[in-house]
Amino acid sequence: MKQPSWAISFLLFLTLLLTAPGFAQSSPSITKSDVPFAFIAGQQKLPAGSYEISNLAEKTIRIASPIRPAAAVQTEVVQTAGVNGKAPEGAGKLVFHCYSNTCFLVQVWDPGKDIGKQLYLSRAEQELRHREKGREIAVLSY
Repeated sequence: MKQPSWAISFLLFLTLLLTAPGFAQSSPSITKSDVPFAFIAGQQKLPAGSYEISNLAEKTIRIASPIRPAAAVQTEVVQTAGVNGKAPEGAGKLVFHCYSNTCFLVQVWDPGKDIGKQLYLSRAEQELRHREKGREIAVLSY
């Protein structure tokens, strides 16, 4: 049975209309930051250096070091949850929890946004948190 061309056009239009918001939100914003100390993000320990943090999806970020050669790029993909607050207007920020000599990336904020990304607490950080009091460090990004 042959479908009327207007019905096919309407279905295509409806499909585009429903998927367009997803494409609009998926444009990755990139935050660049120089982190002066080694830190843990997700399950990977990353050295001090320059990093680009990009939003891959609503609850996923990618952390990469653009300075190292392509074969040795440090990259970590991390699951996150939303957190409310406010980043500085002109810059974003990265928030770390530090215990003795070990720091964990815990939040990523895009410049001027009132919703940031909260990384899930790792088992290693949970263990350190029970043993000692930590401190919070914010590193501004550009």
